[in-house]
Amino acid sequence: MKKTLSYVVIAIMALGMVILIWHGVNQSSRIQVIHTVSYSNAAVFLAVKDKKDVLERLFVPDPGKHVEALLAGSRSRPTVAVTPFSNALIAMAKNPELVIISGSGLNGLSLLSSAGPTLNDLVDKKIGTARGDSLELFVYEAMTPRMYKPIYFTDPVDLVSAAKSKAIDAATHVEPFATELADEGFARVLTSKEFWGDHPDAVVLTTRENIKKFRPQLVLLISILLEQERRIKAQPEAAAGELSDFYKMPAQQLKKILGFQEPRIDIRSFVPFFAKRLDTLMALRYIDTKPSPDGLFDWSLLQEAFR
Repeated sequence: MKKTLSYVVIAIMALGMVILIWHGVNQSSRIQVIHTVSYSNAAVFLAVKDKKDVLERLFVPDPGKHVEALLAGSRSRPTVAVTPFSNALIAMAKNPELVIISGSGLNGLSLLSSAGPTLNDLVDKKIGTARGDSLELFVYEAMTPRMYKPIYFTDPVDLVSAAKSKAIDAATHVEPFATELADEGFARVLTSKEFWGDHPDAVVLTTRENIKKFRPQLVLLISILLEQERRIKAQPEAAAGELSDFYKMPAQQLKKILGFQEPRIDIRSFVPFFAKRLDTLMALRYIDTKPSPDGLFDWSLLQEAFR
């Protein structure tokens, strides 16, 4: 009897060890996704909602801190940052270990004003933006050669509050915040799609070491994001309903945003766009030398995800 009991105890202990080991492996293989709250993250948010066992979110409101968080991530599991393309380009110019593996969102930036509906109305006015962000590149290129006073924010909600309180005369912002300001009566002076044509906004950034160590997980991530992109476009009302809790906005308001910004995972055709923005980053003195645009990307995971 005692011998049988001992076997039972050993079996239970062994089962417990297997469960602990499995749980540890499962936890370590979950993909950590660093993000802000822009609509460029729409596919990411739906993916996390559907695949909690595979993905987890890490909210970092200041995109300038995304690369820091990415490089500080655990070496025992894959980490990516869904970050504005400009922040990614600045970081990659200084650290060739970083690489873009896919896109996340398309278009979505707006210049909104309480001072008048034209670019000329904003001459010498205070325009809120974010340093080194796509928001800054957009307003810099749109206003050139007109002079204006850039006011920098690190928190997107603070930028909205400053615009509403008239502490600034205008703001460049991303969705869903741009639509929030437009609904408050701000003039939508210019959108990035009107100015640049279709263009990537946020990109999925990781390290070359992560690709070597966690290739299957990263291919899976891109596959999931492609699936969510198709879902948002095929069922915009249902997607808006599911996303309303993330964005703290009514579903109908979110649905309108698809006219300004949409998910886009496959951005392989936009390399010339990135090359032009590198010139702007040099003009703004964020980078000293222009890296080869082709060396900034690894499309092989995206190609595997399509297969």
